[in-house]
Amino acid sequence: MGRVILTYKSGKTESLKCKSKERAEEIAKKRPNVIKWNFYADNERVPQKKREELPMPQSFEELDQMIRQKGTFY
Repeated sequence: MGRVILTYKSGKTESLKCKSKERAEEIAKKRPNVIKWNFYADNERVPQKKREELPMPQSFEELDQMIRQKGTFY
C-alpha cells in the first residue's frame, strides 16, 4: 500500500494511504483545493521536511542563553 501526498492552495499538506497511482489521481480530483499531488509506491521513500540547523554555541554562557531563550529551561 502506497501513499499519496496532497498539497492544498492554503499550503496545508495531507498524507493518505492509497493502493495505486490511478486511485491517487481520483482522490486528488475529488478535492477542489488540491494544487499538487504525489504518489509514492510501497517501497519508495517519502521526503521529510528539513530541520532548522541551530548554530553551535562557543561557550557555556551562550549555551545557557540559548536554552533560556527557547524556554526549555527555567
